[in-house]
Amino acid sequence: IGCGSGLLSLELRKRLKNTKIVGIDLSEDMVDLAKRNQKQAHFHIKPFTPRDEVFFMQGSVYDLPSYFSSLPIKPRYIVCRNVLHRFKDVRKALHQMYSTLKEGGKIYLRDLRRDADWKTIVTRIGETRWNSERLVKDYIGAMAQMLTTEELGTTLMSIGIENFKFYQNGYLGNQESFERGKDVEYTCIVRKD
Repeated sequence: IGCGSGLLSLELRKRLKNTKIVGIDLSEDMVDLAKRNQKQAHFHIKPFTPRDEVFFMQGSVYDLPSYFSSLPIKPRYIVCRNVLHRFKDVRKALHQMYSTLKEGGKIYLRDLRRDADWKTIVTRIGETRWNSERLVKDYIGAMAQMLTTEELGTTLMSIGIENFKFYQNGYLGNQESFERGKDVEYTCIVRKD
């Protein structure tokens, strides 16, 4: 969800053999970029069939169940990385992800924490992005939407999701994990039983 440039989707495909990856992003420009990156990585680009390895499409998290209703698959894993703070209705987005997920599946949520050190967050965003008035408004709005882990936990429980665990500092697994976090992020794994 929110696949952006598609680089994480392509990396996941390398690490998860015999797996089909569907990257969804609201931005048509991002989906086009993901397809260009996919072409450079020598993966397929064609209309999705069950044999495809990686498929990118423009779409919304709010319509997620409808995308999979016509396919012979349900996702075992949903990855929502650094996008949760962009959703207007986090509760609905989480509900749609959970309802789409296959029984026994997992949702990987990783995002910035609103209660983190703001100076670190601002530095991480990068200086050049603060030079554009449009980007400043965008980032300030997005930063205001970030959740604390307590708020995310409360939101998950409010929609009946109780099987979740937080991994502070963004770490998941051991120190050799291919994705390491900073002190401004959290990782939350939701399991559907």
